[in-house]
Amino acid sequence: MDVTYLIEGILFGLIILLIGLAGGAFFTMATLKSTDEKSATESRIEFGFYGVASLIFAGLLTGIIS
Repeated sequence: MDVTYLIEGILFGLIILLIGLAGGAFFTMATLKSTDEKSATESRIEFGFYGVASLIFAGLLTGIIS
């Protein structure tokens, strides 16, 4: 039982971190200013991809826990 609780705790922590990462990526995507190297649209697409990927992985880990 203790090992099961340890694994569930680690997975829950990863889920929380991934949700936070997704929130940060979406916030950065919404408030991004263009720079000389990249256009704002290109960077917004990248941050949107990272945010969605983080939410998908969090959903997969949630499915493993339940």
